[in-house]
Amino acid sequence: MTTRARSARTARSFVAAALASLPVPAATAPLLAAALMPAAARGQERPRTPYEAVVSVPEVEVRSGAGKALYPVGLLAEGSRVIVRDEFLNWYRIDTPAGVTCFILAKDVEQSGGGDTGKVIADQTYSFLAGMNLGPAESFRRDRVLKRGTSVRILNRLNGFFEIEPPAESRAFLPPGTLKPYVAEVIEPEPTPAPVAEVEVDEAEEGRPQMSETSETSEISEMQQMDKAAAIEPDPQVQVVDVVVEEMPVEAEVTEVAEADAAGEMAGADVPAEADVETQVAEAGSVGADEVASTQQPGAGTDDADTLEDVEINLE
Repeated sequence: MTTRARSARTARSFVAAALASLPVPAATAPLLAAALMPAAARGQERPRTPYEAVVSVPEVEVRSGAGKALYPVGLLAEGSRVIVRDEFLNWYRIDTPAGVTCFILAKDVEQSGGGDTGKVIADQTYSFLAGMNLGPAESFRRDRVLKRGTSVRILNRLNGFFEIEPPAESRAFLPPGTLKPYVAEVIEPEPTPAPVAEVEVDEAEEGRPQMSETSETSEISEMQQMDKAAAIEPDPQVQVVDVVVEEMPVEAEVTEVAEADAAGEMAGADVPAEADVETQVAEAGSVGADEVASTQQPGAGTDDADTLEDVEINLE
């Protein structure tokens, strides 16, 4: 038998012995036993106090004590969160929620700070949970004991009482089965994007239209394709002429160079003009005639043949 089972058995035995010793009617004994029996004895798992809980019903009255006979002090809607301090008779004893107020005797408080705050001047006094739509006379449920010097925040003055905010450790009650433990929803944070490196832009280039990386890549690829096409396909307007250079022997090249030099020297020499040639021919003819005439003179007949040969040679 586990420790939990032994504890539950002991609790049931204790409750049964207590009811047997009391003059309780048989019809109400099971109800009273259920109310007095702890949650652990009923086999229910109870979280360790204090714990945070949430209202699990559409609406619930917050009461001044553990029982429906005690007046309500407020309302809570479904989803409202509270702090459960402990359980008493299966009622949840909670921190007094927002909106609940208390009453305190005005004569026991000295006002200060413009009347909004005060301090207890009696050796001790009590705060009473203010009922919904109830005045100080009907709100009889004693809440806390306040010692001398305790500070309070004053909200209103009514019939010899100050209405104040609930003091520290003020408590109220919720009925059984109206709460469930609050489980916080775990929200995973979104991944942080990687920081983008800042690119410094020259002021002169700020006005120029920016090109995306895709457009630049496409433009480069088009230029490469155009270069390849130009290298493969020749331009139809350009005529390709094949030049064949024949190799010549070295000796022939030397001979041609020598002839070219001789021709250049001859070309540089003085060549008589055509008119000068005709003049020389005429003069030679006249000389020949004179020589012929001299041969016909006496004493010159023996050398006629030689003289004619010499004239012909001169003419040539």
